[in-house]
Amino acid sequence: MSFACSRLRAQPKILYHRDFIATKEKITLKSLDSAAVRGALMLGLACLMSVGNSTAEEIPRVLDDRMSLELVAQEPEIMTPIGLTFDAAGRLLVIESHTHFPPDQYEGPESDRIRVFERDPESDRFKSTGVFLKGTQQTMSLRAGNDGWIYVATRQKVFRTRDRDADGQADERQEIAELITAGDYPHNGLCGLHLSDTGELYFGLGENLGEDYTLRGSDGTEISGGGEGGNIFRCQLDGSGMVKISTGFWNPFGICADSVGRIFTIGNDPDASPPCRLVHVVPGGDYGYQFRYGRSGKHPLQAWDGELPGTLPMVAGTSEAPSSIVLWHGQLYGSSWGEYRVERFTLKSHGATVRADREVVVQGGNQFRPVDFAVAPDDSLYFSDWVDRSYNIHGRGRIWRLRFKETPEDVPVPARSQEERRAELVSKQVDWETMQSEDRFLRHAAMMALKNSDALTVEQLRQRSHPLQRLAILEAARRSQLSEEQRDALLMTALQDDDPNVMLYAVRWIADDDLRTHRSKLPFVLQRTDNVKTWRATLAAIDWLDSGKVNLDQGGRGYLVDAVADESRPEIQATALKIAAGHDDVLTSTQLKEIVQKAPLEMKVRLEAARSLALSDQPDATAVRQDILNDSTLPGALRATMLVALRPQEEEGRSELQKYLSDSEKLVRREANRQLSQSATNPTNSAALEAVESKMLTDEAGDPEAGWAVFFGQGAARCANCHRFDGRGQDVGPDLTAIGSQMTRARLVQSILRPSAEIAPKYVPWLLETDDGRTFSAMSLGVSRDDETFLTTAGDQVELHRNEVINRQLHNQSIMPSGIHNVLSLQELRDLAAFLSQ
Repeated sequence: MSFACSRLRAQPKILYHRDFIATKEKITLKSLDSAAVRGALMLGLACLMSVGNSTAEEIPRVLDDRMSLELVAQEPEIMTPIGLTFDAAGRLLVIESHTHFPPDQYEGPESDRIRVFERDPESDRFKSTGVFLKGTQQTMSLRAGNDGWIYVATRQKVFRTRDRDADGQADERQEIAELITAGDYPHNGLCGLHLSDTGELYFGLGENLGEDYTLRGSDGTEISGGGEGGNIFRCQLDGSGMVKISTGFWNPFGICADSVGRIFTIGNDPDASPPCRLVHVVPGGDYGYQFRYGRSGKHPLQAWDGELPGTLPMVAGTSEAPSSIVLWHGQLYGSSWGEYRVERFTLKSHGATVRADREVVVQGGNQFRPVDFAVAPDDSLYFSDWVDRSYNIHGRGRIWRLRFKETPEDVPVPARSQEERRAELVSKQVDWETMQSEDRFLRHAAMMALKNSDALTVEQLRQRSHPLQRLAILEAARRSQLSEEQRDALLMTALQDDDPNVMLYAVRWIADDDLRTHRSKLPFVLQRTDNVKTWRATLAAIDWLDSGKVNLDQGGRGYLVDAVADESRPEIQATALKIAAGHDDVLTSTQLKEIVQKAPLEMKVRLEAARSLALSDQPDATAVRQDILNDSTLPGALRATMLVALRPQEEEGRSELQKYLSDSEKLVRREANRQLSQSATNPTNSAALEAVESKMLTDEAGDPEAGWAVFFGQGAARCANCHRFDGRGQDVGPDLTAIGSQMTRARLVQSILRPSAEIAPKYVPWLLETDDGRTFSAMSLGVSRDDETFLTTAGDQVELHRNEVINRQLHNQSIMPSGIHNVLSLQELRDLAAFLSQ
C-alpha cells in the first residue's frame, strides 16, 4: 500500500515526498538527502500507522476490477488544481487556483496559473515543466481546441490563448465573452467549457447570487438577465453569434456531449433541493431553478425535476457537489467533490431523451475531492483532486490517472431513438398532435416550433381543446417577442383556464417577469383552484409581487386565513394550516383549537392544526394545549401531539409528562414515556457510537409520526431549533424537507450521529477570539454594516462589531452538537431517520 503523502501537523510547512512508501512487510525511504527529512517522514509514518484502518480508508479504492488508479502528481508540484486538459502536443495543462478564498497572509502567488506537465520518458511519470499562463483570477475551466487555441473560463471572462513562438508560454489572447455584473462570488460565474465536434463553444453561467448581469460576446452581442439561476450559452469559437441555450440550473460546472451529439451538464444543487443533477440539455429547455426565489430550491415557483409545467426533468441524480462530466468509452464519468467519488453513468434511451444508471467507480475518504477530467492521448482518464474539504486555498492537491488494464470494448451510446428523431422534425414545423404527447422532451420540441408561428393568439388558446396544447402556446409565447398587448391578452385568458397547469404557467410568467399589472387577477386563481401546487404557487406569486420576498408577507396572509376557513377544499385547507404554522399572528390559539376539535373535518386537517398549536408561541397557547389534552373525547393522535410542547429536561415539564404515563389513550402514553426516557439511562444510550450506527442501519423501521415528535419536540435534541421541515422550524441550518431524497440511509445516519464528518461550506463555524478575551465556536448568520451575528454551539445568538473580533479561523467541528445518541434512544433515532427519509 503506497502512502503518496503524509501530513505532519508539527511542521510549520506541510512536507510531502512521493518516494515514501509503506507496506505491511517493509518500509522504504528512497532518494532522501536530508536526515531531517528522513526523520520527519519516519515521524509521519509512525503517525499514519498509529491510526490504523482509518488512514487506509483515505486511499481511493477502485471498485471496477478492470481498472487501476495511479497518483501522477501532488503538492508541492501542484496545489489546489481545478480544470485540466491535454493540448495537441500531449502536454497536461492544469489550472492551479490561488484566488479562490485565499486565507489571510497567504504566501502563494497573487493570481492563478496554468501549469504544464509533461511525461518523463525515464520514469513514465508527469513532471511540472513550467507555467503556460498566469495572471488570471478565479479561474474555473480549461479546454484545448483542435485549432491550437487553449480555451479558458474565469468567473468574469471566457477567452482563448495560445503559444505562437513555441517557448512554452501563452503569448496571444482573444476575448470570447465578458460577464458584466456586481456578483463576485468565486465560483458561481462563468464555467463549464465544451468544444463541440461541429466547431461551437458551450459554456455555463452560474446562479451569480441572483445579481443582474450582461453577457457580452466578441461581436458585441449582449444577453442580459438576473435572478433566473444558471444558464448555458453557445457561440462560435471566436465568440461571435452567442445565444442562450437553456436555463434553470444552479451552477452548471461541467458540460460535455456524447458520441451522437446530445449535450449534458452536471452541477450542484441548491441548499435544500437534492439530489444534484445530470441533465440532458436541449434548446430552449427550462430546468426549473431560479435564484430570485431563494437558495433552498423549495419555493413553490422553483422546480428541480420537472415538477412545474414548462420545466424538464433530470437524466439522473448524482452525488453531492459534482464538478465535471466527460464521455469515456461510451459512458459518462462524473466527479463528486462532496462524496469523494468518481461516478459512471450508463445511458439508455427514454423516449425523446435518455436516462442513466449510476455506479461508483472510485471511492475515497474525505481527503479525496475529484474535480475535473481530461482524456489523455493514451486513452487513460486524468482528473484533478482538491484533496481538502476546505473551500479556502490550502496548498494541497493531486492529479490521478485512471485507466483500464486492458482496452475494453466501448459501451454503445444509445442511438437517437425514433422519438428523438421525431423531436428534431417537430421542432421545425407545427405539429399539434405531438404537443399533447406524454413524452415531455418530445412535447417540448413541438412547442419550440410555435415560437415563430401565427398560433400565439387568444383565439388559438381558446380553440385548443387539449390543455397540453394550450400550455404549449403559453410556453412558446413567453419565448417570443410579443407586444405587451398580445402578452397581456394571453395571460388574462390563461388565468381563467380550467386546467391547473395552464393557470400555473401563467402565474409563473407573471411572477418571474414581475408583471405587477396582473397582480389583481391572482386572488381569482386562489379561490377557484383545487390543485395544491397551483394554489401554493399563486400565493407565493402574490407575496413576491407585493413585497419582493419569498416568505409570507402581510399581503398573502389574508388569503391564507380564507383558505383555512374553506372546508370545501380539505387539501388546500391542510396546506394552508401547514404554511400558517410559521406565522403565529395568522391564526390565534383559539382558532386552531376549534379546528382540532371540529370532528366533521378530515383528520389530516385537524392534525395539521394540532401540530401548529403544539409549536405555537402565542401567550395563551399553553392553556389551549392543556384544554385539548384534557379532552378525552379527542383522538389520541391529536392529544399526544400537544405533549411535544413540554420540556422533559425541566422539572415542570417532567412533572406534566408523568401525569400522562397512565392515560387511557395508547398514543398519549407512548409519547409521554418517550419524552421522559430522554433523561433516563439505558443500555443503548451508553453504547459505543459505532454500535448505535450499526443498529440504525438494520432493517428495523422507525415510525415517521413519532419521528415528527422527535424533530419538533422540546427535548435536548430538538432539531427544529436550527432546521426547517416542510415549512416549520428555524432557518439556521439547512432545510431538511427533502433530505431523504438527497442521501442514502447510511449517509443520513452519519449526518445525524457524526455531524462533523462533513460540513457544508455555508455552515462551517469559526473559532473566534474577541478583544475582551472571550473565545468560542460559532457560525456566522450574516453581516449588517459593521456588525456580524453569530450562533454559538450553545444555541445563543451573539452580535459583535467587526473590531471586537481580533482573531478567527475556520473550525472543523459542526455547530450541530455531537452525541445525540447519548440523548435519544435507538428507537427515537430510528423514528427520526424514518421521518427525515419521507
